[in-house]
Amino acid sequence: MPASISDVRIATLCTLALYVKYIVTLTIQGGSKFKTATRPPEDMAFAATTAPQQRAFIPETSEEKVEAAKAKEARWGRIVGNDLENLPFGIIMAWVSIVAGGNGTATSVLFVVFTVSRIVHSIAFANAVFLPRTIAFQVGMLSTVALAVNAVIGSFA
Repeated sequence: MPASISDVRIATLCTLALYVKYIVTLTIQGGSKFKTATRPPEDMAFAATTAPQQRAFIPETSEEKVEAAKAKEARWGRIVGNDLENLPFGIIMAWVSIVAGGNGTATSVLFVVFTVSRIVHSIAFANAVFLPRTIAFQVGMLSTVALAVNAVIGSFA
């Protein structure tokens, strides 16, 4: 059965949730660059003059803390990169599945699964937890493939 208005609403909410997750991820990644002083010079200068009391904007100085800050920055960079590689395809496949006449229930379930798996993936990646991160990544990929198959079936039905 093609998508209903409920399926469109679910897809809209999933898209919004993924966008909010992406913005949060970008914000955390951008903030991590202050500690390593890898923000553009104008950002560092602005932070130093407008928020000198804000510890979050002051670069680390001890070698140990600098290394930890660099590791955190690199981790968040990988999370953002992974989102850039996976979010667009999952979102596109869900909406194509709706437009192409794929099964609405399957689209809704798969898009919710994709959304939850991407959120779990980011949380697990941020906390350096291997197995949940890997499972969430694989579930997200499988749901994207299933959305694509659903779209193809719908388009030829």
